[in-house]
Amino acid sequence: MAKFKFTNEFEFQASPKILFEFISTPVGLSQWFCEAATTTLKNVWNLVWDETDHFATITHNKPNKLVRFQFQPIENEDTHDPSYLQFEIEKSELTRVAFLKITDYSAMNNKKELEELWENLIHNLKTVIREK
Repeated sequence: MAKFKFTNEFEFQASPKILFEFISTPVGLSQWFCEAATTTLKNVWNLVWDETDHFATITHNKPNKLVRFQFQPIENEDTHDPSYLQFEIEKSELTRVAFLKITDYSAMNNKKELEELWENLIHNLKTVIREK
């Protein structure tokens, strides 16, 4: 199945350290992104949404900067082209504003639906960290 790479940036007044807690920990993710998030000692994450388990491993992790979840293959072709979700934080030194860049690489290819999905998720995140 062909994959689609969706990216978008969202502005935050929160510090990168605070944002990173919400994008890189089970407790943080379960507050805005998924119904539940757990991890094992072998760094296998289970992110649950729509009552379905989605297993992933963290393949990139730069504290207070970036985290990438690579999802375990569902179909054979996913083995060579795995889906992933990346959160990257950038901070403007001039304005002191943080930007959260989302990269969603998956089989979901409807750009409008992805925009709506991420707008809603980011709204949830801003509500949790008490931004408007």
